Amino acid sequence: MIALSDIPSCEYFLFKNIWTGSRGDFRFKIVPTLSKEDPENNKLTTYTYARLCFEKAETLATLETPLTPEGVEQTAAWLDEQCEAYYATQEAGW
Repeated sequence: MIALSDIPSCEYFLFKNIWTGSRGDFRFKIVPTLSKEDPENNKLTTYTYARLCFEKAETLATLETPLTPEGVEQTAAWLDEQCEAYYATQEAGW
């Protein structure tokens, strides 16, 4: 449901840009953290939540990955898993 093409490239996040997206009620927010002293410690923190805006919603899950092309790929794969799990619980009546 969520593919790598749904998320911007690593360069987008290097400019401190935040990315949000959704699939129906499933929502996500990707926030970069940049370190001027040690760029090796640059990371992406991804939050998943449902229905409400980020500020009002309860976080369902969080993932931290390095701010690298591989980290963006990891984020996309994880988001896809989280989205599928979210809708599986919704269909089960949770």
